Amino acid sequence: FQTRALLHIASRAPDCPVPRVCTTTRGATETAVEIGRDQHCTVRLLTYLPGVPIDDVPSTPQLRRNLGLHLARLGRALRDFSHPAADHEIPWDMKNAACLSELVPNIQDAEQRLVAARYVEYFRERVQPVFADLRRQVIYNDLNPSNVLVDPDDQERIVGLIDYGDLV
Repeated sequence: FQTRALLHIASRAPDCPVPRVCTTTRGATETAVEIGRDQHCTVRLLTYLPGVPIDDVPSTPQLRRNLGLHLARLGRALRDFSHPAADHEIPWDMKNAACLSELVPNIQDAEQRLVAARYVEYFRERVQPVFADLRRQVIYNDLNPSNVLVDPDDQERIVGLIDYGDLV
């Protein structure tokens, strides 16, 4: 799923700053590697994107604008992408927000626990019933400061959006 999504992004938005999938000498995008006796795993090689995490540089209006533009370009590149594994389940996929109710009792602060419980209930009552009627597409879903790289010499220039393990 991730490999196919990265290949799709490369074909639709070649200037989008995402890792590129490298192929083997036989043209494969993934290969099996023996990691132990009778144990194999599938691996892929991605290009390295140099840069520093966005949370290591001062936030500016231009940097935030550039980030929004890159995220929008990434979303547009994925708008016509589909894959059988796109419906895999991860708890932080918005469509699964109701399952967070199981975690609410673990919130120590009573006020924060009440706020979280209200949001989960709101989701169940108001959002979940209309989910099937909403447009949907595969999205990046992991925009966080550790996954956005900026140019250390031009700290308002986004040079990488990495980590595609949370695509949904």
